[in-house]
Amino acid sequence: MGLRTLISALLVGLAATACTGPREARLTEEPEAQVAISEPVRAWEVLEDGLLAGALVEFVERGGGRRFFSVRNPHQQELGLVDAHGRSWRYRPHTDEPEWLGTGTVLEGVRRILGLGPEAALSEVALENWLAAGS
Repeated sequence: MGLRTLISALLVGLAATACTGPREARLTEEPEAQVAISEPVRAWEVLEDGLLAGALVEFVERGGGRRFFSVRNPHQQELGLVDAHGRSWRYRPHTDEPEWLGTGTVLEGVRRILGLGPEAALSEVALENWLAAGS
């Protein structure tokens, strides 16, 4: 075996061993994600033409932090959310990110998410009743 062949074999061996072993990489210097626990504080039925079209539940982060509104269908399946700034998003099956629908009042966001007309209204219900219905 010639010197060139020996050097080539050693370099290939070194390259192969350099690619093994555990590695840890951080793509950004952002802090680790923090877990936020939110609890329901108020609930509404969404009515259109006197019929139940969905539900709205306000959640507030423990400690009085951020809040958002969960928009649900009559079967309590979450279809989207409205944040505290009035931005509304609808979840779409088989997609990673929700669809941004617009900004406005919470009621406008509910109407957008559920596909309802301007006559749709909210009727507050006791949170205990909503919790019982969801279980």
